[in-house]
Formats: sequence, structure tokens, C-alpha cells
Amino acid sequence: MTRRSLILSGAGLLLLAALAAIVLMPRPTKVETVAVERGEAVRALAVNGRIRPRQSVDVQSPVSGTLLELPYDVGDRVAAGTPIEVPHEYYPDDDPRRPPLNRWRSHAHLLFGNWINEIYQTTHYDLERIGTE
Repeated sequence: MTRRSLILSGAGLLLLAALAAIVLMPRPTKVETVAVERGEAVRALAVNGRIRPRQSVDVQSPVSGTLLELPYDVGDRVAAGTPIEVPHEYYPDDDPRRPPLNRWRSHAHLLFGNWINEIYQTTHYDLERIGTE
């Protein structure tokens, strides 16, 4: 290569590098600022069908029963572990100092007995082979 072609090639590479730098160089972005005030966030939706929340919390009592009164309203903050309300007729005479009635035990025995009976009734076995293997 001649000296002139080397100079032209070098100038071309410098020009290409300069163009790449101009094109790829980050530019400052225009930022618009506005004054804001604290307020209530509201989102209005106009849709057909069912709306389900993305996040929800199930609040439930560790015991079953009917609540006659709930001392909190929707949106109230309740600390973790705060007793919400004692279900009606969970304790004898609604007195939490007395031990609760044990009404579930007979249901548990009945459920387990029916389940084990179904297992025995639906298991296929040959009476002739029992005890021979």
C-alpha cells in the first residue's frame, strides 16, 4: 500500500469512529417536573365481567362459629394477634373463662370411620390368595 492510501484509510476510519461516537453517545433526556400534593389514589374501571383483586388477605378465626358483632370496619388497621371477636356459643354461656364444648370429636370419628370403610369396600382382593403368599 502506498503512503497516500494509508493516510486516506486512516482518515476514513477516524471519520467512521467520529460518526459512531456521535450516533451512539448518550444524549441528555428532557425531564418535565410538576408540583404534586398528597391525595387519595383512585382508579376507575369500566369493564364487563368479573373483577378480582391481584392481592387479597383472608381474615379468619382459628375457631368456627357465628360472629354477632364485629368491632372493626372495612379498612381499619388491626395489629397482628389482636383478638377480633369470640364466636357466638363457642364457650358455654359465651364465657371465655369456661372451656369450649367439644362437639367436633364425634364428627371426626365418623369421617375417619367412613373413609377407612370406603378403602376396605373398594379394595379388590381375592379371598383364595389371602395368607398363601
